[in-house]
Formats: sequence, C-alpha cells, structure tokens
Amino acid sequence: MAALIVLMSHARAMLLLPFPQAGSESFLTRFFYIATGFGHEAVMVFFVLSGFLITRSIRFSVSRDRWKWQNYALKRLVRLWMVLIPALILTLFWDTLGHQFSTAYYEGKLSDKLWVGPSPGSYDSSLICFIGNVFFLQTIFVSPFGINGPLWSLANEFWYYALFPCLYLCVFGSNKFVKLMHLTVAVALMFWLPAKLLLLGVVWVLGYGVVLAHSHTLIMKFANTNWFRLAAAGSLMAAMLLSRKAIVPELIEDYLVGMTCAAVILSVLDWNWGPTFYRLASKALSDISYTLYLAHVPLLVFASTALYENQQLPFTLRSVTIFAMALLLSVFYATVLYLLFERNTIYVRNWFLRNDSHAKKLPG
Repeated sequence: MAALIVLMSHARAMLLLPFPQAGSESFLTRFFYIATGFGHEAVMVFFVLSGFLITRSIRFSVSRDRWKWQNYALKRLVRLWMVLIPALILTLFWDTLGHQFSTAYYEGKLSDKLWVGPSPGSYDSSLICFIGNVFFLQTIFVSPFGINGPLWSLANEFWYYALFPCLYLCVFGSNKFVKLMHLTVAVALMFWLPAKLLLLGVVWVLGYGVVLAHSHTLIMKFANTNWFRLAAAGSLMAAMLLSRKAIVPELIEDYLVGMTCAAVILSVLDWNWGPTFYRLASKALSDISYTLYLAHVPLLVFASTALYENQQLPFTLRSVTIFAMALLLSVFYATVLYLLFERNTIYVRNWFLRNDSHAKKLPG
C-alpha cells in the first residue's frame, strides 16, 4: 500500500496543477489533493516495515546460532539487485526516449513547479553514476541515476542492512573478539555515512522496537485491543497530516510518522481481519511494491513528456481519469517487471547458496 501512495503522489505532481491553481476548491478536490500528497510519509512507512522484517530475521538467526554474514549479504544483495539493475537499465531507456520530446524535465527546468525530478544541473545518467547506484552510493558520492529520484531511499536501506547487524552483534556476538570487531566496523560506518542518512536510520530501527514489543505478552495484550488499534491508526493519520503543515522540522515529522506507524504495525501483527478480497489485493500489491517503487517514475516522466509536453492539468473529470489511467499503467508495468525479475529472486538466491555450499565441499 505504501508504494501505491508514493505512486499516487508522484503521478498527481506530474499530471495535475497544484491545489491553489487546480480550478476547484470543493471538498472533493481538497480530499483528493490531501489523499495523494503523502509520498514522503509513505517512504517512512517503508523504512519501519523494512526495519521490522530485517531485524526480526537477524534476531532469529543470531538467537539460534545460525547467523552467517555471507548468507545474509547474499540474500540482501540478490533481493536488491534483482530489481535495482533492471530498473536502472529501464531508467536509461525511458530517459533516452524522453529526451527526444523535451529536455526540460531532465535538466531540472521544471523543478520549481514539479517537485518530482532533479534540480537544475543535478541530472546524471553517466556510467559512473550508474555504477554508483548499483553499489548504493547515491546521495553519498553520486546522484540518484537519471530521472529516478526514488533511488535515494535505496541507499539508506542498504546501509541500514549493513550497519544494524554490526550494532546488534556488538551486544549479542558470540565472544569479545566478535563484539569488538563489529563495534569497530559500526563506528567506521557511522563516521563515513552522511549524517542525514544516519538520522533517518532511527525511523528504520523503530521496526526493531516492534520486534521487541511483539515478544512481550503484556505489551501484546495491550496492543491487541481495538481501542489501541484505533488510537494507533488515528495517531498515524494525525502525524501524516502534521507533516504536510511543516510546523516542526522535517526530521521530527519523520520520527513522528515512524513511531505511529510502528504502533500500527504492532497492533495488527496478530489481527486476522479483512475480507478475502482485501487480503488478496494487499498481498498482490505487497508482492510488486519494491518493483513499483523503483520503476514508476521514469515511465511516468516519459509519458508526461511525450503526451502532454510536461503540462499540468486542472482538476477535472478528464484529468482525474488520466491520473487513474497513469496509476493502472504503472501497476501493470510493475507487475510485468515483477514477473520477469523480482518473482525469481528466491530461485537466483537459492542457486547461489547451492553453488556456494558445493564449492565449500570441493577438495583443496
């Protein structure tokens, strides 16, 4: 669902005029613009969910003495690269086509009215930038590749994947040497990584808070009440609305969204609610969410450039229909890419694991 919110936010920014120029101030118009404006907040939800899933896996492996860095790194890299590398290649493809129609978007000339895309002079589709993004160095040494701005968060994800196990094994390592070694690596990473990346890591680590809370019976007895679920959901919505008002610093807004999102996740972990259709739709969107997140912007920018010459539309039935068609096109496109690449992640991962196991058994 978070990926769909990001998609809606980007599609609305590209295709429709900002609310003050939308040509309508009706309740329906206001609701539409509010509901499609939570793209950044949805990324914070991504971070908390990711932190929950990854730290739960790490905790399980270490507690059962099954932790191996090589297996962990292989699983994480295959998972990331199976979508990232095709997404980078397709970004280059769509950007190259888009340049044939207009260069304004790609050169950042529209950044003053379209907040999706590069600022003036920051667009980079060079080989060095491509390689930097493959190795998760965007926002550290290079820009996000091409027009694909959402790539910024993938660097955060990767370095949280690397840093958290080091910090965890500082405390729960098997001996003093292991603890000291991981402490050294963790300190080195924290000195090297940008401060903003590290500060946003607090949102990601909130997922570990959910893992810890879920293991306590008393906390879960409290969290599984309907009033707690309502309070958590209401708090998350309030935090997301607050972040739109820019009343407090952005980092504080992100922390508030992260904390309330963690509360919502905790409240629904043991809650088997929802009609079958809802659960199936949620599962389908969850399956393609990573691909949808990385793939949609270059396609939408190309379509906007080729079909509408980067012109934003007033809020009318026609423009909302175009917006809905853009969403459907993006979901269909992501589904095709998911079937080609992401769905095969487990097979590629298992192939590497089998070959690694076989190599270790060879003599010499």
